[in-house]
Amino acid sequence: MTDWTGCPLYQHALSRPDETAILADGYAISWLQLYQNVCGIALQVEQQVLPETPIAVVSENSLKMLLLSLASLHCGRIFFPINPAFPDQKIIDLCQKMGVKQLWSAETSRLDSFSGDKVNIDFEVRAEIESENEVAPQVSIDAPASLILTSGSSGSPKAVLHSIGHHLASAMGSRKVLPLKQQDHWLASLPLFHIGGYALVARCIVASATIVLDSFKTPLPELLARYPINYLSLVNTQLFRLLQQQPKLPERQMRVLLGGGPVSDDLLDQLKNYPQIEAFTSYGLTEMASQVCSGRAKAGLSGQLLPGRQMRLADDGEILLKGDTLFAGYWSKGQLDPACDEQGWFHTNDLGQLENGWLKVLGRKDQMLISGGENIQPQKIEQCLLSLSGVVQAVVVGVSHQQWGQRPVAFIQWADQEKQLSQADLIIQLKPQLANFMLPDVFLPWPEQMTGMKPDRKALAVIAESLQASNCKQQQS
Repeated sequence: MTDWTGCPLYQHALSRPDETAILADGYAISWLQLYQNVCGIALQVEQQVLPETPIAVVSENSLKMLLLSLASLHCGRIFFPINPAFPDQKIIDLCQKMGVKQLWSAETSRLDSFSGDKVNIDFEVRAEIESENEVAPQVSIDAPASLILTSGSSGSPKAVLHSIGHHLASAMGSRKVLPLKQQDHWLASLPLFHIGGYALVARCIVASATIVLDSFKTPLPELLARYPINYLSLVNTQLFRLLQQQPKLPERQMRVLLGGGPVSDDLLDQLKNYPQIEAFTSYGLTEMASQVCSGRAKAGLSGQLLPGRQMRLADDGEILLKGDTLFAGYWSKGQLDPACDEQGWFHTNDLGQLENGWLKVLGRKDQMLISGGENIQPQKIEQCLLSLSGVVQAVVVGVSHQQWGQRPVAFIQWADQEKQLSQADLIIQLKPQLANFMLPDVFLPWPEQMTGMKPDRKALAVIAESLQASNCKQQQS
């Protein structure tokens, strides 16, 4: 086992102690101050948290949560962040499923029925370090570091275990496309309980870039005016809303890493009016510590394979992955399921093809619809919808049908509700691109309650089935 002698946080504290590591709510925290805080909190974590078992952390993005995540790495404990929007009972059920016995919550009054121990941390502690005598954390880069839940957008979330080494490899490989460096400022616009947010922190620490941490309640245009942010992680709808809210953006160059699905043609057209914005698409997943492929935004394409990752396409088009960022396995009550085949390949269930070395994701094997014996890939329909003017986001799900077995239904988010196309006009626009059996039976408005980072296909399918059943009853009465 190799000690983490190259700990970037430790190295930055020695080589650039007074430079800014974090801007949080208007306060600047230097690399030395950050390392001192991490050392002090790590002593408490090491004393209170059992080794080799996850500590559940229930919190929105905050300085305390970030410090706790780094302190856990520092002393070799497994950091398990959980979405605080989950109901208490769901959090408790998750902890039981994962065998979690200890928990820290930003809201101390919550989760009183948790059967394990609540960890108390004094975040005001300052550890004293002496540059000549202090050594890097004595933790193996192969040691378990984080437990991150998959999005669960197409099923139940799974807990993915990664090591320090996986996160470092992910951050270093990302720099081939995103040349993050010292003096850059990346806004922590994604939650730490998602792999995108956790990977963002790793990228900044590896590159000695500044993490900008502010309340999710602060409007994005206000944050861009307040801080010298030049890197952003956004989903397509966030970028679209930004362009709607603030047509006059700061003149500085900004790189935006887009996730959560393909980019619409309409959004790409809008970006032409903002030459200071470089948009990048990506294909990534929790099991690979975030990015796998990335590149300058092109309609329908995710990007090129990044260093440290390996990819091949199976005979049926399924994307298979392995490499330096591949997860250790799915965690459940202390047991690991590596979830890879005999050759070490992880079968993603995603379908794809390569176009001049760029990956195009075609959909998922488990989302394929069968209608009258014909296979329908929802993402093919979605890509056609995203090519239409005014469409910001589109998701296609299947509903049961007495005659055909399943039929596609489309949910569409429009840039301007007053300019949305009628069902008849949508069919006319789609007919040249899709076979008749692939044309959706119904086009539905985007549900107001669908506000997450990624569309919840399972929830959208339930809504579509409910509307279908209601329509059937009305027709029968």
